[in-house]
Amino acid sequence: MVPAQDLQGQMVCRGIDGSGLTRVPLGQRIERARQLMSPRFKKIARLSGRVRNLARSKQGGSLKRLRDEYHSITMGDHLGRVLPVELASLSHPLRRLDFGRRLMERKLLEYEVRPIQREGKGPVICLIDRSGSMGGAKMEWASAVGLALMDTARRQKRDFAAVFFDTQIFAEFRFERGKAPPEEIFRFATVGANGGTSYEVPLSWALDVQAESKFRHADIVMISDGECMVPEEFYNRLMATKKERGLRIMSILIGGVPQELTRWSDRVWGVMAPADEAAGEMFAELI
Repeated sequence: MVPAQDLQGQMVCRGIDGSGLTRVPLGQRIERARQLMSPRFKKIARLSGRVRNLARSKQGGSLKRLRDEYHSITMGDHLGRVLPVELASLSHPLRRLDFGRRLMERKLLEYEVRPIQREGKGPVICLIDRSGSMGGAKMEWASAVGLALMDTARRQKRDFAAVFFDTQIFAEFRFERGKAPPEEIFRFATVGANGGTSYEVPLSWALDVQAESKFRHADIVMISDGECMVPEEFYNRLMATKKERGLRIMSILIGGVPQELTRWSDRVWGVMAPADEAAGEMFAELI
């Protein structure tokens, strides 16, 4: 029997809404519970939660508070917006009484402000290498980073797409505004490692997805552990498309020195082993 508190903890960790599972037939619910409590899923959920928390701390540090923009002069009782000339009256006893009266009547001269609008963030396309050398801790960490990206997309209402690739597309995911049904989260977290590596395949897929109106301003993230050359013809097409669309590609290379990736990535993080800090820096670029 799966302990209720453990199951609830895994659901909360991955942002899974338990009410959605109540509409699933009993047999499937039991299977979902078993999947949630499997050692691999629990480990990936913990890793994802750790990366997600680091991402949120990076987000909090990078999203500086924007000041409101002064728009015009109006009357009111907002002391934080009162004109300096009004505040100067507080130093005079008689004028201080008048200040109090006009404050009660909401007739103090103050700035009318309007908030400065932030530029919206675009969708995210994630490409995860599942070649044989990615087995074990690398694959678990890459999946956890992908899930944390999905969670960020969900919280920020950004569309999210992802593929796991070797020499071909192995598994494809698309979540509108980052909202993923439980069965798709399970499928995402349990992709295994096998096969070789081709960067042209996932990058071609990403360019096709990014051409769609919904993903037009998407950022592309790649996670891999071994470099492979892309054909020169495809490289030229990729660079021309990046320039035409203003496309950004960010890559994390696990266990190597980035060379090929630097040719077409805007940012590359080379780490000798799965590193939360590298993921956190990437999130700071994206959010």
